Amino acid sequence: MNKRNSVILLLLLSILLAGAFQVQPFATTENTQESRIQANTPLVMPAAYDSDNITINLQSPVDNSEVSGTFNLTLNITSDNGDLNFTLLVDGEIHPDHNNTVVTTGLQNITVNTTSLSEGLLNFTLLFEENHTGILQRESVTAFYEVNNHGPPAVQIIAPDTEDQIIGLTDLMVNITTDYDEINVTIFVDGEIIEEYNNTPKAGGTNNYTINGTAYENGDHNITVKAITDEGLIDTAYRIYTFLDHVRITFRNLANYETIAGNASIPIKVFTPYSTVSVSAYVDGVLAPDVDSLSVSEGNSEIIIDTTLYSEGEHEITLIADDGFGHTWEAEQILIIDNHGIPLIEFISPDDDIVVGYVAFTIHINSTWETVNLSVYVDNVLVTGLSNISVNITENNGEYTFFIDTALYSKWEHDIKVVVLTPENLTAELENSYGFASIRIEEVISLIGLLAIAIAIPITRKKSGQPLQPVIIADLLFLLVTAAMFLVLGVTTIPVAIWHFNMGSVWAVGLSLIALNWVMPFIVGIPEE
Repeated sequence: MNKRNSVILLLLLSILLAGAFQVQPFATTENTQESRIQANTPLVMPAAYDSDNITINLQSPVDNSEVSGTFNLTLNITSDNGDLNFTLLVDGEIHPDHNNTVVTTGLQNITVNTTSLSEGLLNFTLLFEENHTGILQRESVTAFYEVNNHGPPAVQIIAPDTEDQIIGLTDLMVNITTDYDEINVTIFVDGEIIEEYNNTPKAGGTNNYTINGTAYENGDHNITVKAITDEGLIDTAYRIYTFLDHVRITFRNLANYETIAGNASIPIKVFTPYSTVSVSAYVDGVLAPDVDSLSVSEGNSEIIIDTTLYSEGEHEITLIADDGFGHTWEAEQILIIDNHGIPLIEFISPDDDIVVGYVAFTIHINSTWETVNLSVYVDNVLVTGLSNISVNITENNGEYTFFIDTALYSKWEHDIKVVVLTPENLTAELENSYGFASIRIEEVISLIGLLAIAIAIPITRKKSGQPLQPVIIADLLFLLVTAAMFLVLGVTTIPVAIWHFNMGSVWAVGLSLIALNWVMPFIVGIPEE
């Protein structure tokens, strides 16, 4: 009986001793202190622990600091029972480098490697524990740090150059600079995502991305490459390329509404993956006979259109390029055909500025037209008989003579304007000023009347016995002086003399002569009887 009791007591004592040595490091004491938490084992975030025997003072970095790469947690550690076991949890997961590692007391630097952590603001929980006395003691400190190990990516399109074309399947060479092993790449054409490159993981560096040009219309398109990191940092690059899967043609160095004439040289440029294409030209929708399925090489060329077959003015020129495989391309432009231009007019005669009588005016018309219409205006009034006259300028080497009766106009300066109208309604004008000189009836009557009075004065006095000789001599001297004055003033031709023969000069000379004849007896001292 005593032996059985001893065995039972020994068994109970063994159970108690075994339980005392099985202490867990966290919620229970069923494991010993030497137990280790497995790396990368998810844990629920521990509650805040506050032990009377352990004091942790986090000195740096301060809460909400930015960290990257490896950094030091500077701690001032005190523990009544010596060394502690340290576990670092980041957003609830154990950091593999700090899983129940031993740290000593005092000022300590704990190195943390952040390169394996996700980017952004993370929760760092520092858990310390010891069980030297058999009683589990725990202390925890929590801080938030912004982990920023990666900068934004840099995207650069290397090839093709912007001058190159996307023909068929073309490789787009792109260099993406990033410190991530992989980065997500999306490629757009005119804002539409290419299915093959929709947030596709790609290694950093230079890679080729194949663009299927046949999936798009010929013409200019925007290719955009976007790279995005796991933390959401983005960079983009774009280029404008000309997609050319078959054929394209354009006018070169020739703008809308430019003028062409004769055998006009039309500069064009052909884009095609083939060596030659067939080009036809249409003028107002009608095929030009000299540009009918003309074989034209790729690149810059010229075609010749005979514009003399078409009317003057605006015409729509259409170019159609055909690659021979069922693909065509059209280019249109409005051009002005001007094979004749505006005529040039020049006065040939008269040379004098003053004309008299029925005057012949000769002009020279320079134009490629055979006939033009001519109208003449005097002071902007159409001259009778000179309205819209048809003139054959091939005769007389382009010279034409018309007549104006100056007697029909006042003795004054008049503007003569010649207007030439071509069959295409192009107008040329030339204007010149002439003095119209003519003898007016009122001037003749005034001259006769004044002379009659001047002559009557000495004749009347002769009847009373006064001599005529002094008066005649005085009158001759007066006329010579008057003529000399006119010569000095430049009156050297008949038209100029007639121009100055006007009411003013007639009355001035006539009254002067009358006055001279009236006062002559008093000047020479001949008494009047």
